[in-house]
Amino acid sequence: MPQPRTPTRHPAIKALEDEIAAIEKGQQPTRDQIAELEASLREGQQVIARNRAAIEVLEGKVAITPATPRARRVAASSGGVTASQISDDRIIDFLGANQPARALDIGAAIGVTGNPLSVKLKRMVDDGKLTYEGERRQRAYSLKTG
Repeated sequence: MPQPRTPTRHPAIKALEDEIAAIEKGQQPTRDQIAELEASLREGQQVIARNRAAIEVLEGKVAITPATPRARRVAASSGGVTASQISDDRIIDFLGANQPARALDIGAAIGVTGNPLSVKLKRMVDDGKLTYEGERRQRAYSLKTG
C-alpha cells in the first residue's frame, strides 16, 4: 500500500516564514527595552506627582492636618459614666429593697451597665459596704450587715 503523501511547501512560502521568524526574533530586544522604559516612565510620573503635592503644601494650597489621636474609650455601654461617678447611695437604696441582686439587675435599676458598674461593685465590696455570694455571672450582691 502506498504511503500517504505529505504536502510539500512551496520554497517561496518557506523562505517568507523563515524571514518573518527572524524579524520577530530581532524585535524581542526592542520589546524588552520598551517595557523597561515604560516602567521607568511610571516611576518618574509617581515622583512628579509627589513633588507636585509637596509644592502645593509649601505654597499653602493644601493644608495638612495632623492625625487626631484615638479617643480613649470610656465605658461605651454605660454612656460614658465612670465608676467614681456612680453613687453608692443609689446602689445601697436598691439593695435595701431587693437583696440579694445580681449586677445585671442593679445596673438596670440605676441605669448603668458594663465595666464601670463592675468596678464600683468591687470597690464597695472592698470597702466593706457589700458582700456577695456566687462566682462571676451568678454573683449576687447584698448589703453587709453588722
